Amino acid sequence: MVSISNIKLNSSDKIKAIWIRKYICEDSDKYLVDNFIQNILSKIDFSNIKPQTRINLVLEQLLLNFIYCYSKYNEGIVIPFASDYWVKSNAYNPLGFSKDIIQIVNKLADSGFFQIRKGHNNFISEYDVKKGKCTIITLTDKFKSEYLNALIGRVQLRPEIDPIYVHEKKVEMKKTGKKKKDGERRERKSKYVKAINYYERKPKVSHTGLGLSYRINIEKEEEFIKEYNQLLSQFEFTMEEMPDFKKAALVQCAFDNADTFAFGQVRRVFNKIDDTNFTHGGRFYGHFIQCLYNRRLGVDGKPLKLREYILINGKKTVELDYNCLHANMLYARSNNKPFQGDAYTIKGYEHWRNECKVAMLIVFNSENKDEAQKAFQKKIYDSNGFLKNLTTEEIGTIFDGLMELHAPIAKWFFSGVGTRLQNIDSCIASNVLKFFTKQEKPCLPIHDSFIVWEEDDELLRKKMLEEYQRVLKTSNTIGIG
Repeated sequence: MVSISNIKLNSSDKIKAIWIRKYICEDSDKYLVDNFIQNILSKIDFSNIKPQTRINLVLEQLLLNFIYCYSKYNEGIVIPFASDYWVKSNAYNPLGFSKDIIQIVNKLADSGFFQIRKGHNNFISEYDVKKGKCTIITLTDKFKSEYLNALIGRVQLRPEIDPIYVHEKKVEMKKTGKKKKDGERRERKSKYVKAINYYERKPKVSHTGLGLSYRINIEKEEEFIKEYNQLLSQFEFTMEEMPDFKKAALVQCAFDNADTFAFGQVRRVFNKIDDTNFTHGGRFYGHFIQCLYNRRLGVDGKPLKLREYILINGKKTVELDYNCLHANMLYARSNNKPFQGDAYTIKGYEHWRNECKVAMLIVFNSENKDEAQKAFQKKIYDSNGFLKNLTTEEIGTIFDGLMELHAPIAKWFFSGVGTRLQNIDSCIASNVLKFFTKQEKPCLPIHDSFIVWEEDDELLRKKMLEEYQRVLKTSNTIGIG
């Protein structure tokens, strides 16, 4: 890995520094770039390009610039073809191109990967070079298709990625308005940092208040995750033909989540909170399928669904998930019957169902109402219009309505129990994945849902219910659909 501290940059190179740090210094993005470059090199003959040593560098620069431009502005890269006029460091050339790029750009354009537009009016942003006529290169559908193929395709096994990650809460000191005994103004500030390989091998997990305990053999779990990733690497992942507006959303999603796409491999991520080991979190992360979402609404007014187009070895797939999983888990552990009806609909406020669904996740993960309020407002801001812009009073109405609707488990609202529930559902997911791995069948987790071949629909449905009842030690049933 390249260290940013070893790269000397002038103060005027701020944009360049940002993108070197973001793309060159992170293993996942570097891996993605290299993978895509190999795809391009296998399809285009660059043997007549001199010097050969610069081809990979130029392709890397082009890809990084396009990732930046497309994800931010859906525009192209300014490339003046005049020998005395070069863009050195602006928003559309963050790594700085050189004249060697012209012959490579022409080759890529001849092969249908780029479109060259000469005499373009240069007014894209305040960071651009002097206003005037110049050349801009834009992406073609062929480029986007190859980019997606590089992202999806097959899972590339990478031994440097640990099967199990643990995020630990680290306390730091920060100046504040309160005076302490030493006269200095300080406060405690928390943040999460990655901590790996410090944990017990066979920890006992005990969930306070839920009356549930079990052991996790970390050594065997690591071996299983490696075996599972080995199985995934044998399958080819592609996307079925979809409407153009969904295809555009898929490409945008890929550009926005390039780092996650690049990981490919699955790993479990736990949270170390206080003095507990492996009682919080533990869900599976890493496969590109978890990024296939888009909050924008389609032409039919409904959220865009992208995962339903996934093909594994050319065969159609189906996704099944648990209905209102965390709430039903609490009903089961409270010796209550499963909730009947729509768990996200408050009488008189049916038009807020989407907002209520988001609120149900927040109330279990928050420690108090104020924290939940802030989390809800952030969700609204990040939803790009998918969630209604509710007032503080309206958000409070949703919280109160959900507490009344789910009175038998209301004591768990604003208790921070969410990460413990994630731990339990991650154990359920692990058992489901182990079953399909033994069958040598593909099964992809999206936290509390799974994607399998259509032919394995009933097999998955049966296994999901079986593991739900086994892990939670209940005879309660739960909706799966």
